Amino acid sequence: MSRTTAPIEDTTARLQPARTDDGKRKAASPRVADTILTVVLVLYPALGTVGAIAAGLLFAGTGA
Repeated sequence: MSRTTAPIEDTTARLQPARTDDGKRKAASPRVADTILTVVLVLYPALGTVGAIAAGLLFAGTGA
């Protein structure tokens, strides 16, 4: 019979030991920089959109 499997080399991947912290990770708390970035990227354009709609409604009734 011939062998169909190759011998294990030292460069092959090895099994990793089990984690000792039961897989629990600390939740990252939001930082002030994250909050400011959220305000700038989400709330500021939303307020601009609301302002544009309000201005459009105000000026829609004016005219000849």
